[in-house]
Amino acid sequence: MTSQQSRQPTFDHSKVNHLKKGPRRRHMDMAFRHFNLTMNQIENLRPKSELVICALMDCRGWHNVGKEYFEFEVDINVWTSALRAKGALTDNPWPWSEFPDVADLSDGAAPVYQAWRLRRCRSIDEPVKGATRAHKFTIEEENELAANGPSSPKSVAGEKTTISSSARNSHDATSPAPAHLEKEELAREKQEATRQFEKATREFEEAARRLEEFDHRQKEILEREVEEAQS
Repeated sequence: MTSQQSRQPTFDHSKVNHLKKGPRRRHMDMAFRHFNLTMNQIENLRPKSELVICALMDCRGWHNVGKEYFEFEVDINVWTSALRAKGALTDNPWPWSEFPDVADLSDGAAPVYQAWRLRRCRSIDEPVKGATRAHKFTIEEENELAANGPSSPKSVAGEKTTISSSARNSHDATSPAPAHLEKEELAREKQEATRQFEKATREFEEAARRLEEFDHRQKEILEREVEEAQS
């Protein structure tokens, strides 16, 4: 590790409005330049980070998350991967512990996550249409939604939708599959989401390793050029 990489940055993380994407990313860019990371390198990491966070939000039971929260999580992943590749993460962990509100949809839901879910035929519906707070679905609620099908009644704030056992057990040719089959299908989907998350993480780490190799090779070339110029 070079002395420049091991030296602590001279800027103050505490003076940044880190809950807002604009000020936070400007501050991050300054930090990345301190470690000789180019903006192209950082932007190449971002799509992989988005995939990782989408899979994570799905595993946690969110159909939607707030825009600011999603971008905050992506930035954490970018920061961690970029500085790990530079060997600087231990001395420079993510500097902020306060997160935006994951459920705050007042400024809209994260479009990247919605698009990710729709491409996989996953619901982006909330229990209450137009709600400004996202609902975190439990496995039981996901099972119930799957069992009831698209025409299932919507619950409202403070109420819980109940279905009689006779209605749940009566199926004809057009009825949804039994709940236990839907539960098995949901478990398979969760397993697939976990697999995608792990795959994206591996790909992300490989990209970070390649960036580190690129920087090392670039340094060697520059050193040879200096030697040739002096000879």
